[in-house]
Amino acid sequence: MAHYAQIDKNNIVVNVTVVSDEFTDAIDWLTETYGPTWIVTSYNTKAGIHYNPETGEPDDGTPIHYNYASVGYIWDPEDKAFYNPIPTYPSWILDRTTYTWVPPVPKPVDCPNAVWNEPTICWAKEPTPFPSWHYNTDTDKWDAPLPMPQDIQGIWNESKQNWVVVPPPYPSWTYDPYTNAWVPPKEAPTEPAFNSWSWDDEKQEWYQLSPLSPT
Repeated sequence: MAHYAQIDKNNIVVNVTVVSDEFTDAIDWLTETYGPTWIVTSYNTKAGIHYNPETGEPDDGTPIHYNYASVGYIWDPEDKAFYNPIPTYPSWILDRTTYTWVPPVPKPVDCPNAVWNEPTICWAKEPTPFPSWHYNTDTDKWDAPLPMPQDIQGIWNESKQNWVVVPPPYPSWTYDPYTNAWVPPKEAPTEPAFNSWSWDDEKQEWYQLSPLSPT
């Protein structure tokens, strides 16, 4: 089976179809049946590399027109390439060696799980805890639009864009923006159930509660 993409006068893909390999004159047949203009596209080609359809790994197959075409893609007649006209993020640029969108700043090699942060045009070590927060490249941490006031202790209210006074249950507990809650210095044991344990802030340890005696 072979795939073909139809482009309009503006070089935009308007249709993609598959034709049996028995049709040796598939483009002529498609043109007569559906009108111009048809170009072959490869389901196994991505970023200028051909991939084995069974293993998904790069092989020595011939890549065709850089990327598999989808409706809405652009056809570059000079480089004979299909590519998505919509960048992954607004700041990303088109790499014309692969015809894919790449960030203006390369991903750090020592942080493979980094995520892109568009507002600050940089890579962040962790996803943002809230949409309104901004990544601080100096501290490698996410900062709230408003810092937590020094005279209160609270959690972040994303809908109201402010801090709500919710003191920590113990002085040693710290605020975790990813859970938006106060967390202990040590995780509670998982066995038995969490509510069977209580925190001793003086000893900085968890202790098991005594079971209630039947009355």
